[in-house]
Amino acid sequence: MTRHGVRLVDVRPEALIKGSDRESFAATAEVAIARGWRYRVAARRREHAFAGPDAPASRRRPQSDPPGPRPVLFAGVADGRPLGELAPLPCNGSGALGG
Repeated sequence: MTRHGVRLVDVRPEALIKGSDRESFAATAEVAIARGWRYRVAARRREHAFAGPDAPASRRRPQSDPPGPRPVLFAGVADGRPLGELAPLPCNGSGALGG
């Protein structure tokens, strides 16, 4: 809801829209109009709108693994333990599981 009324936005990547979806969009638009709402399909982003946030991401450098969980996680997964069991476990500075 905005100060100008209700807006209904259907967000779907353009590549995933099929012919049958267009019929659904039309039906949804009719219902929205009948309710006094505004309706829009957002199928692709405006490239200029994301230029700002994308710029810092393009300059990212590889990051290190300061707490050292990777060796612990890899070893645990190799032993057949589910990731859900491994994720909450703390590790000490040596990379071994600690308690």
